[in-house]
Amino acid sequence: MKTLLFLVDKRINSKINFLKHLKNHNMKKILIIEEGYEEVGGVPEGFFDEMYTVADIANYKQIEPIVSTLIKVHDISAIIATTENIIAVAGQLRSRFGIKGMQRNQAEAVRNKWIMKEMARQHGIQSPVTKIASSVREFEECIHEIGFPLIIKPIAGWATIKTYKISDMNQFNEFVKDWTSNPQSMLVEEFISGREFHVDSIVSKSNVEFTSVSEYLFNCLDVIENNKPLGSIAYSNHNQQEIVEKLEAFNQSIIQALGITNAVCHAEMFVMDNGEIYFGEIAARIGGIAVIPPIVLNTHGVDLFKAAIDVELGTYQDDNSAATDKYTGMISLPSAVGKVKEISIAEDFSQIEGIVSINIPVKKGQVLNGGKDTMSRSGFIIVEGYSFEEVKSRLLSVFETFTIEVELNPQEVIG
Repeated sequence: MKTLLFLVDKRINSKINFLKHLKNHNMKKILIIEEGYEEVGGVPEGFFDEMYTVADIANYKQIEPIVSTLIKVHDISAIIATTENIIAVAGQLRSRFGIKGMQRNQAEAVRNKWIMKEMARQHGIQSPVTKIASSVREFEECIHEIGFPLIIKPIAGWATIKTYKISDMNQFNEFVKDWTSNPQSMLVEEFISGREFHVDSIVSKSNVEFTSVSEYLFNCLDVIENNKPLGSIAYSNHNQQEIVEKLEAFNQSIIQALGITNAVCHAEMFVMDNGEIYFGEIAARIGGIAVIPPIVLNTHGVDLFKAAIDVELGTYQDDNSAATDKYTGMISLPSAVGKVKEISIAEDFSQIEGIVSINIPVKKGQVLNGGKDTMSRSGFIIVEGYSFEEVKSRLLSVFETFTIEVELNPQEVIG
């Protein structure tokens, strides 16, 4: 019997949309999960036939012996890797054991941002000037070559974690203080100021079968640095604009340059005032796993979770029959640090039109340790409308309506 291998970190309950689609496949299903899953809700019952645990799901050496044993008795035909830090491990496993799907070299190209950018440049794709630095002297050389402002970020990072915008030597010196506590090679990149878009696509058998173009309300760095709300709006293909067509073509050129053959992809791009497009980065995974799939589904009728499984199994079929003429947006509700005293509930947003869904899992009394990145949130709300500006206005009304109050108690705050 064919077998599907599912690799996931301890937060398996956040992947429930993947799990519900697994049931549709008549295959044996084996789970490899990171230790500590009991503390965050445990493993939902009824989805897996076997389960194995490892201390670090991103550590190939811990997973390889398990798969080596499994493959002797199971016909493993697909590996599903759900998050950015597992993509490279899954690629190594596929190459090691002859399993179809994204191989080690392909996974490296979409995980290592230096390789990604260099391959894109070699194919004529416009990208920011990029260097690698692993010492203070090398960082200073990059500053001399690139100039301020510039971006420093991890070579294999995600969600703007440990991403710094450096505008002067004072900010650089502050960065150095933080960096020296855990020195590592970093990407140093020219700062690009333009409208920021994300392009989410489905690649099956080397063909880009589906593309959704969305524009952020504010650039991701603005969200981190200036407390702007994180939100984006998916453009309807029924109201196709020239910029959407250009971004779709640009996205296809990136996928071809990196040799991506079967994956759901999430790309970041910048559009300058003169219309030029710059490549930010691309990941061979579902982007914004909680917030982006709902806007794609509501506007285009395409379920990215189902697609992510189908492309690995080689069963994906393009179907745009449920596409609408709606624009759909999402907005993340800010998190905080401390014990929650008050937080908005669904009824507080009843006066705002176009709300599709409200998800606020945080409750009074809960202790939060909100991070300064694009993953930290108290919840999110999905809104629809018939123009970009209409949806944007509604999303900003949601953000202005939302409230959260916390009380600080050092003994209660996690972290």
